[in-house]
Amino acid sequence: MESHIINNSTPSLLSPIKTNWKSIYIVAIVAFISALEFAASNDWNYFCQLDSSATITFYGILRTVGGLSGGISTILAGWICNRLKDTRQVLIVSKLLIFTSTLFFLGAELVHGFAFYAFFLCYKLLMGIATG
Repeated sequence: MESHIINNSTPSLLSPIKTNWKSIYIVAIVAFISALEFAASNDWNYFCQLDSSATITFYGILRTVGGLSGGISTILAGWICNRLKDTRQVLIVSKLLIFTSTLFFLGAELVHGFAFYAFFLCYKLLMGIATG
């Protein structure tokens, strides 16, 4: 049986407290990237503003693709986390996908025609995978 030595000394009011800034920065970056996911949640108005001929049918397809990709990626992410016995890699990939999908969302304003619809489709697909 292992024995653990516990230091019972308590810091005094005059002793400096060391802050783990690396952890604070990591949490701040993750929180910011997570906020991107919800910042673009009202995309129908933006979609119609960029393309006045947009139909609710295509938007329904976009929503379905996002939901379906999220459902499938949830199962896949669970399996991968179980296999690796760690969630860090999956969470890092998820945050990168959120960031990438947000770039597609913002880039849709710069393209026209088929590329516009492809950008929105990539945005919904990647955001769905990332949130799953």
